[in-house]
Amino acid sequence: MDKRFGRYLGTEVDERWWLRYFRGGLFVAGNGEYWYDDEAFFFLRYLTLEPLVIRFDVVREVKVGTWHCGKWAWGNPIAKLVWIHDGRLLSSGFVLGYGRPEVFRLIDEIRHRVLLMEPKAGAKQESPGPPRAQGVHRQEVHGICKG
Repeated sequence: MDKRFGRYLGTEVDERWWLRYFRGGLFVAGNGEYWYDDEAFFFLRYLTLEPLVIRFDVVREVKVGTWHCGKWAWGNPIAKLVWIHDGRLLSSGFVLGYGRPEVFRLIDEIRHRVLLMEPKAGAKQESPGPPRAQGVHRQEVHGICKG
């Protein structure tokens, strides 16, 4: 996929807007470019060298909302990847575009890729967490910041 303009709004812990995860570069919101392949979603904020990476095999749900981390996107849909990292449930929010049909098409495609990463029967899972449901991302994190 070609890189496209987007905005990273931040990562919540336990889907609570006032609990922010701040480790591994996930605290700082900002504009940048996103892309994805068969295994992960990538977001490279402007003026940074390394992209944020959320692997589809740890994603538990993909949601759509209008608020995330206490921020509103002027009515544009916000894609929320709910995932598990370091034993914590995280929800990372992204504005993927400003045309509703395009955004929902991208979200559906990401959900499809998450479902393709479903673990095979008897396969060992890396991250503990609830069973997958409709391509949802969940990842647990230890760094928590209230604010």
